[in-house]
Amino acid sequence: MVVYARRVDLDEVLVELSDVAAKLSDLPVDALEERFHLRQRQEELRAISRQLLSEKGDLLSADELQVQLGRLEEERDRYLSETRLSHSAGAQTGQGGGIDPKVVHDMHRSMDKAFDLDGVNAEIDRLRRRLARLEGA
Repeated sequence: MVVYARRVDLDEVLVELSDVAAKLSDLPVDALEERFHLRQRQEELRAISRQLLSEKGDLLSADELQVQLGRLEEERDRYLSETRLSHSAGAQTGQGGGIDPKVVHDMHRSMDKAFDLDGVNAEIDRLRRRLARLEGA
């Protein structure tokens, strides 16, 4: 795995992040040590990408910020609407069907962490504040 000793481009980080995600999905469930190391690298890469996005956002014009904000919101909304299991899937039907709501909640927390939903929401908030400062200036 690459440790960046020089200034890196966001695209490089995103490519490696994609590679790590692909490797994780290809690993057998019982490859715990490999999964552990890949997940650690995934977290490192997410932190690097957040930092790079933050630095880049400080240099963008209001129009560029609006585009970046729109893309990030679209990505988050697509994740929430297409990837996450509906809460109604956890509802009990009275006939033994459905998924235990606790299982759905636990699954959502794990998925949100893998997607870095908190980080994405924090970046959206930061971009909105930056945009408001630019438009108010």
